[in-house]
Amino acid sequence: MGRDGELDELVAVLSGGARLVTLTGPGGVGKSTLATAVTAAVAEGFADGVFAVPLAGVTSAAGTWAAISQVLDAPPEAQVPPAFLDHVRHRRLLLLLDNLEQISDADRVVADLLDAAPGVCVVATSRRPLHLAAEHEHPVPGLEATDAEALFAERAATARRGF
Repeated sequence: MGRDGELDELVAVLSGGARLVTLTGPGGVGKSTLATAVTAAVAEGFADGVFAVPLAGVTSAAGTWAAISQVLDAPPEAQVPPAFLDHVRHRRLLLLLDNLEQISDADRVVADLLDAAPGVCVVATSRRPLHLAAEHEHPVPGLEATDAEALFAERAATARRGF
């Protein structure tokens, strides 16, 4: 239903070797939900794990590094570059960086991460692309009316018996 075709496409992109997939679109269209589904579908390909990094309240590169370090449980001495990059350099992991649009240097953070750690892949959500050479941008449109209605009914029935 709804986003199954997009999910299959994005899984194929990541399985095909893409290291950066950015889901773009206006707020509320389902970027985060789709990103979560994509990362779950490819999780077994990442020996060191899949980590979701919520960034809604972050506005700076330093805050972004801190959020990623916290989620990865990096030791205190390895929470900022270059020590953080050494910490992840040889790991095979997938990061879901959720809500990058308000971070002015998000492109630089992601570029530094991808350059330093060849086993790290990123699925990002943002209202705008990062404009990096490695980026595979995937615009996320709103759902078709019938799919949106079906999703609403499914969620409402889960929340309230007999809906």
